[in-house]
Amino acid sequence: MNPIETSIGIKMKISEIFYSLQGEGYWAGIPAVFVRFSGCNRFCSFCDTQHNFFSTMSVKDILQKVMSLGSARRVVVTGGEPMTQLEGFHDLSLAFAAAGYEVHLETNGDFEVDPSEVDWLTVSPKGPEWKQKIGDEIKVVYTGQSKEELEQYLESSDKVYFKHRFLQPCSTPEGSNVEATVEYIKADPRWRLSLQIHKLIGVR
Repeated sequence: MNPIETSIGIKMKISEIFYSLQGEGYWAGIPAVFVRFSGCNRFCSFCDTQHNFFSTMSVKDILQKVMSLGSARRVVVTGGEPMTQLEGFHDLSLAFAAAGYEVHLETNGDFEVDPSEVDWLTVSPKGPEWKQKIGDEIKVVYTGQSKEELEQYLESSDKVYFKHRFLQPCSTPEGSNVEATVEYIKADPRWRLSLQIHKLIGVR
């Protein structure tokens, strides 16, 4: 059955849909359409995303908008936190896949996700109570955490596994801790540097 037909009545709060380059992590520099969900269960002091304003959209509305933007067949579902709108996300992911899109999900890891539901799963935990401990990449914003705090993200076992592990500088209105992040990675080369290159080159 058509995924769009099965999701009639489901509406999602969407902040914006736009076509750009992925600016962070493993796929940095790759064109993609971004679907930014509104709302988040956390209120991080360093969050640089405006996601409190939204339009209410159906799966069909979102898919039509995505298909009208660019020629990339990769869509990044991000937020806010997409998993706060769990039912809508599941149906949207099915619709994207049926339309031939590669689906990337970016989540804070506070909600458990079946990695097989998407083509790429990025987890960016924002605190100790994270639940999603298996994915393709983990991307941690470095705010000066201790080595002990960061160790929880590095365990390679049945409990915690990510093929790619990124540490990303924390940017605030006061500045960025790029140098401190680089020094930490040099001391612990299990990590790899992630930069927000879209900000560096001035694109959305």
